[in-house]
Amino acid sequence: MLISQLYPTAETPADIRQRNRFAVLRLLRDHDPLSKSDLVRFTDRTNTTIATILDGLLAEGLVETVNETGSLAGTTRGRPASLYRLSTARWLAAGIQIASNSVTAIIMTLDATIVAQGSAPAPEDLAAEDVLDIAGNLLDDLIERTQELNMSLLGLGVALEGFVSPETGESLWMLFRSKWKDVPVRAYLEQRFRLPVMIDYRVYAAALAEASYGAARGIQDFVYLNIDTGIATATVSSGALVRSSTQPAGITGGLGHVLTSRSSRPCFCGNIGCLHNEITIQALTAQLGEFLTLGRGHGIGLFWEDHAPTFENLIAAVRQNDALALQIRDRFIENLGIAVTGAIQLYSANLLIVGGPTLHFGGPEALEAAQHAIQRLTILHELLGSTKVIASTLLPDSATVGAATLVVHAVMVGTITPDLALE
Repeated sequence: MLISQLYPTAETPADIRQRNRFAVLRLLRDHDPLSKSDLVRFTDRTNTTIATILDGLLAEGLVETVNETGSLAGTTRGRPASLYRLSTARWLAAGIQIASNSVTAIIMTLDATIVAQGSAPAPEDLAAEDVLDIAGNLLDDLIERTQELNMSLLGLGVALEGFVSPETGESLWMLFRSKWKDVPVRAYLEQRFRLPVMIDYRVYAAALAEASYGAARGIQDFVYLNIDTGIATATVSSGALVRSSTQPAGITGGLGHVLTSRSSRPCFCGNIGCLHNEITIQALTAQLGEFLTLGRGHGIGLFWEDHAPTFENLIAAVRQNDALALQIRDRFIENLGIAVTGAIQLYSANLLIVGGPTLHFGGPEALEAAQHAIQRLTILHELLGSTKVIASTLLPDSATVGAATLVVHAVMVGTITPDLALE
C-alpha cells in the first residue's frame, strides 16, 4: 500500500521549507487568528523562521493580518495588527464532483466558506464530452456569480466516481457510464479555464475534506464510509491517506462486493447477497419498484399513485410515513449496520464518518441503529465497541467540498502557488 501523506514530512531542505509552510498554514486554518509568538510556540520553529514564512505568505496573499478584535489591519485605530489568519478576501478554490448521474460544483474561500454552489443533472447515457461540458458550464455560472467579490481562483479540484489516475489527470472508468473511458478530465478543464487542475477519487477527496474542515478535523486516525451509487471507504492512519500503490485511485476500500447481507439476491458481479444490492441508491429504488409491483391491488402504496418511483421521492415518502418506504428504510437500517461493523473490523477505527445521500433516507434512526450494532462487537473485544459513528455535516456534500480542498491542500504544500493561478 502507498501511504499518501496528508501532512508532509521533512527530508531535504526543500522538504523542510514545505513542512514549515504547511505547519503554519495548517495552524492558521485550524486555529486562526494566531500571533507570531503563538506560531513559534506551536511549531517549535525559531522566530526568524516563522517571520520569513509569514512574510512570504503575506506576499502571496494567502495570509492577512488582523487586529486583536479580528478586524483587518488598518480598519481600526490603535496599535499595529499582531495576529494572522488565512486570507478571506483574496483567493478562492473551486471544486467539481462528477458522478454517474449528476455534476455538483462549489467555489469556496480558504477557510471553506462556500460563496457559490450549484448542481446539474448529467444522465448516465451522455457522451463523456457532454458531461464535461455540463461541468464546465456549471463552473462558468458559479464564476460569474462570484465576480463581484473581486477574488481570484487558485485552482480547480475534481472529485470523480469510479477509477481515477491522478497522475495523468484521467478518469478511467465510471459505474453506469457506458460512454466513459479514459476521459482526459484535467486536460479539458485546464484548457477551458486556464487554471491548475487536480483530480482524485471522490471518496479520497471526501476524507481530505473531513480531515481539513469536517468531523475529523484534528484527528489522525479515522475511516470515511461513503454510500450512494456504491459502498466505499477511505482510511486515514497516523495522518496519512491509505492508497493503492499499483492500481488507480478507487481500487482500494470498496466494500459493496466484499460484505454480504442475508439476502439471496444475485449480484451483477456473480456473487449472492452483496451489500451493493441492498443499500446503494440504485438498490433502494429497485426495491421500491419490486414492492410496488408486489403491493399492487393490496391497498398500499397510495403515495406512489401520483409520485414517480425515484430516490428523491423515496425520501419524501418516508417523511409522510408511507408504508412501503418505511419497510425499505427498515431494511436499509439493518444492512447499514453490516457496512458499519464490517468497516470497523477491517480498519480498527476509533471514528467512522458516514457520508452520502442515502443517509438522508435513513435519517438519525439509521446512525443510532448503527451505533447499537457496534455495541455487539464488544463480545469480540471491548475496544471495538468504543468506535464512534457520526454523519458527515459538510454541505453540499463532503466529496464536492473535498474537490475544492484538493486545491487548498496543494496550496498549503506549495504544489499550487498564486503565481501559477494568475498565469
